[in-house]
Amino acid sequence: MATIRWTSEAETWLHDIYDYIAIDNLHAAITVIEGIYNKAQVLRQFPEIGYIHRVESEGEIRILLYGHYRIAYLLCKEKNVVDILGVFHGALPSVPIYMRHFPPDSLDSKGGKENANGKERFSHSNEGGLKHQEGP
Repeated sequence: MATIRWTSEAETWLHDIYDYIAIDNLHAAITVIEGIYNKAQVLRQFPEIGYIHRVESEGEIRILLYGHYRIAYLLCKEKNVVDILGVFHGALPSVPIYMRHFPPDSLDSKGGKENANGKERFSHSNEGGLKHQEGP
């Protein structure tokens, strides 16, 4: 079973997606973020399920589709590790330049990311849960 790590860049994209949708519909924003997160959990058992976007020295950059979103990840087969690089809306003309490997230490020690106010909006654990916290 592969280990999934979310880069700070991927966490930022999730926050941006959430913020954009929440302007009109808070419930829909939560549903979309949970759906993206849950779809990414499939990579634990099936890390090669996404299509290959390109091959780098660190591994294969792959894309997993979820609705209108593309979940970009780096698969390092030797280490059995999946690094989620970003989550992009399908309306973008191409996969953004953020499709590079970000260091694993881009996650905070709790596996989440804090916003500008120092409050964590989403966090995840090795047990596979996604936690949403109210607040900016």
